[in-house]
Amino acid sequence: MRRRTITALALTAGLACAPAATAQTSQTAPASTALPASATAPATGVTPPAASTPAPASSTAPGVSSQTSGKGSDSDTAALVLLAVIGALLLAAALAFAAARWWAWEPHWLVRWRHATGEAGWRTSAAWAEFRDWLRLGR
Repeated sequence: MRRRTITALALTAGLACAPAATAQTSQTAPASTALPASATAPATGVTPPAASTPAPASSTAPGVSSQTSGKGSDSDTAALVLLAVIGALLLAAALAFAAARWWAWEPHWLVRWRHATGEAGWRTSAAWAEFRDWLRLGR
């Protein structure tokens, strides 16, 4: 989507710059073609061939291709699909977690693990308090 927008903007800018490109082309013509026909005409009355006119400016900006390459758009589409799938999976996981919290569902192993971890923390803090008391008394 972004690439198409940039390409459209570049095309619009190229169309706006087309008259300026034509003016630059005509200004950069060699001095020999700028002379009037009467100055270069031979005495026989035959006029020289007309100077070639500059080619019309293209409708695209310089350096911008008007055709979109299939490779870039395919990879962009694949990236967007992958991003959408990852987003959907994350959304589903968040909704499952929210539902489990809402209905207070907890597996039996999580309850035991939480109790064991809490008791281990309580025992560790008690052991640390004993150690601080031992240091404070100077034993």
